[in-house]
Amino acid sequence: MDLQLSDKGLEFIKICEGYKNQCYPDSRQKPTIGIGHLIDLKKERYLLKKVLTDQEIKLLFAMDQAPINKFLNNLNWGDPIKQHEFDALSSFLHQYTGVIYGIGAYKGTYRAILSGDRKKIAEFMSLFKNETAGSGDNKMIPRRNKEIKLFLEGKYQ
Repeated sequence: MDLQLSDKGLEFIKICEGYKNQCYPDSRQKPTIGIGHLIDLKKERYLLKKVLTDQEIKLLFAMDQAPINKFLNNLNWGDPIKQHEFDALSSFLHQYTGVIYGIGAYKGTYRAILSGDRKKIAEFMSLFKNETAGSGDNKMIPRRNKEIKLFLEGKYQ
C-alpha cells in the first residue's frame, strides 16, 4: 500500500513553507506561491499576478507532491518507510527538489535516501542548513532540525 503525506505532515510543511495565496519572494528572492511552490517563469508566469483560492493552492501542492510520493513509495528499503519518515522526507524534498528541478536534482540526496540507511539520511539532511537561505545564513537550521527529529523520532513539532 502506497503512503501519502499525512494531515500532520501537510501541516508540518505548511508551517515550514508558509501558506500564501499570492506571489512572494522566497529566501533566494525566487517567485513563490501557495505552499512553497516555486513559480516556473517559462510555464507559470500567470501565477505572478494571480490570487489563488484554497482549492487552487491544494491542487498546486498536490502536483508538487506527486513526484515526491512516487519516489518515496518506490524505495526498496529492507524495513519499509514509516509515515513519519515519509512526512519528514516529503518536507525536505519539497524544499530542495521541487517539480521544476526533479527528484534527482541533488544527487547526494537521491543516493542517501535510496540507501535506506536512516542514520546516513539524517546526517545528509543536516548538511542542507543554508542552501536556500543564502551563504552564511542559518535560517534553515530550525527547519532541518525539526525534519530530522521527525524523521528519526516521529515527533511532529
